[in-house]
Amino acid sequence: MMLNSMTGYGRASRLHQLLGAFTVEIRSVNHRFCEVVVHAPPELNAMEETIKRCVRDRVHRGRVTVWVHWSAAPALPKKVVVDRGLLAGYREAMGEVADLLEAPIPRRSAWWAALPGVLRIEGPQLTGDELWEAVEPALREALDQLVAMREHEGRAAAREILGCVQRLRSLLHQMSRRAPEVAEEYRARIMDRLKDWLSPEEVDALRLAQEVALLAERSDVSEEISRGLSHLEQLEQTVRNGEGPRGRKLEFILQELGRELNTLGAKSNDFDLSSWAVEGKLLVERMREQAQNVE
Repeated sequence: MMLNSMTGYGRASRLHQLLGAFTVEIRSVNHRFCEVVVHAPPELNAMEETIKRCVRDRVHRGRVTVWVHWSAAPALPKKVVVDRGLLAGYREAMGEVADLLEAPIPRRSAWWAALPGVLRIEGPQLTGDELWEAVEPALREALDQLVAMREHEGRAAAREILGCVQRLRSLLHQMSRRAPEVAEEYRARIMDRLKDWLSPEEVDALRLAQEVALLAERSDVSEEISRGLSHLEQLEQTVRNGEGPRGRKLEFILQELGRELNTLGAKSNDFDLSSWAVEGKLLVERMREQAQNVE
């Protein structure tokens, strides 16, 4: 199973014969964990947790924002409701005001109707199941689009990472072939310099061998190369054959790979080895940029 990106977008609409049009938009971006945020009309607040569960069934990492828009059908029955208790409270309060001001209470009904909260418009009392049946198809389709986009971007990230793996593996093999030559070249340079300064009889062969051996030990990068190749094998297997969310695992492997290349570059006293180590670190950074967007 290939990688999935953490960024994506989906949008879908459904028209319900009685309730009207429902539109669901879903957007996901990078996040360390799986965080789902739902924005919906107050009438749909009761299904927020249901929506989150549906998203988490398909998305395992990233910050996902869901918008649910509802355009109610014009023919949806509505009624005007009088808040009798509130109206009685207003009347009692106005009676007290009228007594204090020694003035009559206004009797026009339009005046009472204008008081905040006395009249309100209510739609039909819909059950949660009815609303969910109307919203779910749009949510499922928007999720399908989101997942498809995340898979598409994940495939692109996988191609980029695997390309870098191939190039870095080639660099490490070049380093492996070059490393033994470095010590021999260093020995030859020392011999040339000693010939300029001393006669052959004055050259201490044992001392020379010790110096060359010490350099070889200090500059030996075979272990770093071996571990680097092992990390690349893990990286490739994780990309090609892994299951489920793998972004964090990829980041960990790349972190260890970067450490090996840093050590290798610090130990090498050869231009070619140092140049290849720098190129390798740039490749690791390119892969890390991709891995940070992987689920």
